[in-house]
Amino acid sequence: MSRSVKRLQSSVCDRSLAGLTPLKRHMLIHLGVKPFKSSQCPKLFRTKQQFQDHFLGKHTKERPYKCNLCDKGFVQKAKLIFHITAHTGERPFKCPDWADLQIARSLREASKDTAF
Repeated sequence: MSRSVKRLQSSVCDRSLAGLTPLKRHMLIHLGVKPFKSSQCPKLFRTKQQFQDHFLGKHTKERPYKCNLCDKGFVQKAKLIFHITAHTGERPFKCPDWADLQIARSLREASKDTAF
């Protein structure tokens, strides 16, 4: 019993989304609306998750996801998973140029945190 979700088309671009809630969230991009404001700085965010990631990473310095190979911390689990590919050399991406760029960026960011 599979229930198909009706995809809804953005009235501004050619993107279609799986339901009303994702469409409303998407439309915030076109409207420029960022309803979530940091109480610690002037930054505004489109989603609650973006706000929470910012607040944890910038204001509390909390990084709940730690790399077990170098102890670098991340706010998002997905960023940790990606970071680990810098250690393993794994390249789970379809576009090799994009993957190389992302790994280079990750390594560059990691080197900023290392004191010489």
